[in-house]
Amino acid sequence: MNYFHPANKSIIHYQYNITCVNLLDFQGGPDETVIYSVGELNHYVRDVIGRDPLLHRIWVKGEISNLVNHGSGHKYFTLKDRGAQLSCVMFRNYCKNLAFEPESGMKVLVLGDIDVYEVRGNYQLVVTALKPDGIGDLHRALEILKKKLSAQGLFDAEHKKLLPRFPGCIGVATSPTGAVVHDIINVTRRRFPVNILVAPTIVQGEMATESIVSSIERLNQMDVDVIILARGGGSLEDLWPFNSEAVAWAIFNSHVPVVSAVGHETDFTIADLAADVRAPTPSAAAELVVPDRKEVKNQIDVVKSRLVSSIFKPGIINVGIITVICQTSSSVLFTLQYILPSTTRISSASSFCTCLTVLTISSSCCTILYPLFRIFSGLTALSLPTLDSSNFWCFSRSL
Repeated sequence: MNYFHPANKSIIHYQYNITCVNLLDFQGGPDETVIYSVGELNHYVRDVIGRDPLLHRIWVKGEISNLVNHGSGHKYFTLKDRGAQLSCVMFRNYCKNLAFEPESGMKVLVLGDIDVYEVRGNYQLVVTALKPDGIGDLHRALEILKKKLSAQGLFDAEHKKLLPRFPGCIGVATSPTGAVVHDIINVTRRRFPVNILVAPTIVQGEMATESIVSSIERLNQMDVDVIILARGGGSLEDLWPFNSEAVAWAIFNSHVPVVSAVGHETDFTIADLAADVRAPTPSAAAELVVPDRKEVKNQIDVVKSRLVSSIFKPGIINVGIITVICQTSSSVLFTLQYILPSTTRISSASSFCTCLTVLTISSSCCTILYPLFRIFSGLTALSLPTLDSSNFWCFSRSL
């Protein structure tokens, strides 16, 4: 058999082992003719096409028409150019990996296998991958997906989660071999050293979308306080996996805050819109998720100075060491001490309560103390109880 190869414009001679050469030869008379049923013929044709390696994983370009989004999740459409058309089907398992929403009239590149639908005797292209053909169609597909996801509420501010002020562990979804992960590590070490858990991720190519979704889901199962989704710069085609609907939903469904840091400052993706915070670069993302320890120390010094100044105001009784105890029903979580110029020591909750009868402190102390509690509870990774007279001793008013 001779086949015309569309790629190299040449004739390829391909030999099959066919036992019946004269398929429907009536010249020999009805007794000598081999007659096939319609089903047998269609099955035979499908078998012949299925054996041809040139018709597997073949790329075809054309324009989508007659698109039908079936209720089962499959997509049926016709791929056409000026002189011909080809029936196509994309099954649900492949549709869920699409990075855009196809529309009739869109020019696309299609990857798939030629197959025969035996019931109707039609041959069709079973599509396994689909992407826009050309920058213009990429932008068009991106805008279509933006409108769709925006209408579903994925970009609404009310769904954005706040970043923790003092994260204990940062999850990073990126390529383990690129410069991005090293930039994030260097920035966090310089500003505020924390634990970093890297989920190796494919960030470019056909498998990137599935890999990104998997990394986000895996990090949600780990003990991380925030996730950075990052990759370096690139063209629109290089960054296209981050414009996937599947990636947007993975970010939206994450119970851990997600910071998107994809490409350079001028690059903008669907992942940036769906994320809780968008950073212009991976290095900027690292600066967003961890504080600067020098600034934290300065804040502590300022608050400490204000606290001491307030305690030494006229009319206040000086106590040697004031111990503020944040206590739950079972254990003491946090103890903070301030040394004052006296020898009296409050070492327990009972002695502290006894001293309350003779201790007079202005109500302004509360506004000074509470920010300090918050800073130290973050630095020591301890929980700060709610202001409640039953379990939190604080200078809430003049005593």
